[in-house]
Amino acid sequence: MIARIFSPWSNGFSSHGKYSQYIGDYVSPWGAGCGSIVVWPLHYLVKGQNKAVIGGWDPSARKFFKTDELSFTVPFQMFKDMIHHYDESFLTTKAWKIVQKKIARSNQVWA
Repeated sequence: MIARIFSPWSNGFSSHGKYSQYIGDYVSPWGAGCGSIVVWPLHYLVKGQNKAVIGGWDPSARKFFKTDELSFTVPFQMFKDMIHHYDESFLTTKAWKIVQKKIARSNQVWA
């Protein structure tokens, strides 16, 4: 399992994961900061459910996140599949370049 905090790229990674094959395998349950990075992902992994968890909503944990950041935790197999399908995904398209420009503008405003 990989636990990593991404900035606005979280949107791209979650959409890319859906493109890879895991339609509907994203959840965003409420919980403490550590819950969305460790507890919920392990909960689904133990149940044999290949789910990515988006988190970072806990107000007490927000102080550890930059503006526009959320956590995005995926099982290792899902991560490998995302990497495998990268070249076929929208992350290599002109549309994603537009999103990257918006991310850059956001970074300038909030940096």
